[in-house]
Amino acid sequence: MKKILFIASTLAIIAFNSCKDSLDLAPISSISDGNYWKTAEQFDAFVAGLHARFRSHTGTFQTLGEMRADIFGTDPGNSSAFTGEATQGVERLWTNNLDLDNAGVSNYGGFYTNIAQINLLIDKLSKTDVVSAANRSSYLGMAYGMRAYYYFQMTRAWGKVIIQTDPTYAIDVTNLAKPASDEAAVMQLIKADIEQSVNNFGSDYSFRNTKSFWSKSATLMLKAEVFLWTSYRGGGNADATIAKSALTEIQTNVPSLALLPSYASVFSATTKGHNEMIFACRNLLNESSLSIGSFIPQSGLIANF
Repeated sequence: MKKILFIASTLAIIAFNSCKDSLDLAPISSISDGNYWKTAEQFDAFVAGLHARFRSHTGTFQTLGEMRADIFGTDPGNSSAFTGEATQGVERLWTNNLDLDNAGVSNYGGFYTNIAQINLLIDKLSKTDVVSAANRSSYLGMAYGMRAYYYFQMTRAWGKVIIQTDPTYAIDVTNLAKPASDEAAVMQLIKADIEQSVNNFGSDYSFRNTKSFWSKSATLMLKAEVFLWTSYRGGGNADATIAKSALTEIQTNVPSLALLPSYASVFSATTKGHNEMIFACRNLLNESSLSIGSFIPQSGLIANF
């Protein structure tokens, strides 16, 4: 009987140790910093996620850009809206009389949510060897270019903004306050990020995902816009020349870009990523929807017009 009990006890110990070894695993049902960043595919997915977040901000980009330009508003010499609809305060955008109570866009457009992700990607790419050299350079080019775009949008809208370029791994609630930097410092970061993007892309002028991923041409277009902007704010002919050089570089190195023979084909469903396009936020069927409700007047007013 003692021998039988000894054997049974031994088997129980072996079984217990086997279970312990089998259960001593990291959880794979949830994503955390500890179990991510292990494969090239995970980096690929993260980059796709950055572009999905970027796409979610397109409405805000439109509000901060075209809605504040001269393509909306009233007819010349007419004090009423051109459609006859009530503007409901939106006219503050194109008349440029926003204030603290009527900011148009709050919380910096939510842009810092993606800036934080971009900062994380830049940091992780500097510490990994699972991503190919070509993809690493391309992803860094995308990250720096997109971060420059975000800060350019913010400083044009708000002037002083908070610069955050370090990844956030933990939050210290006792040290959350950070002062905003002036426009000169923000513009310095924007131009530095643009150069980082250009340098990381190197000689790669290719496009990915039917031009729905950031590219070197997208960075160069941003560079042209940024330096054209600063040329009117103290940069003068020197900055204007840099802007022109960026555009010339695209013309020289991406000869496939050209006007389409038909204007209608620009919007055709069969010509996605066409030759007139450099970068686009793609809203694919059953994947993402772009609301156009705020872009058009009521159907009855269109008919009357």
